[in-house]
Amino acid sequence: MTDLRKNEILRLLDPPAGFRLWHGGPTVLGCLRGVDARQAAWRPGNDRNSIWMLTLHMAYWKYAVRRRLLDLPQGIFPRKPSSFPALPDFRSDDAWKKDRAY
Repeated sequence: MTDLRKNEILRLLDPPAGFRLWHGGPTVLGCLRGVDARQAAWRPGNDRNSIWMLTLHMAYWKYAVRRRLLDLPQGIFPRKPSSFPALPDFRSDDAWKKDRAY
């Protein structure tokens, strides 16, 4: 893959503030704006994922793709299990803000 294409993919994985995506919609973080911890932890059913769970899942795969594109050694995502990390026991707004930063 050429460096230009790789750089574009990396930029789209973590777009800068105010960046307009090609489809005109919001970025992932833009979609989460205004969602509090209670809303993020809510599950529409026992067999369904919450916003918080999906956010951590996307964070893991962004981490994995970035490492592969940059030819970095395999690392350890800070939350377990990696692909679908468990939510913290205490689901506060501070914990939600911290998890969104991944």
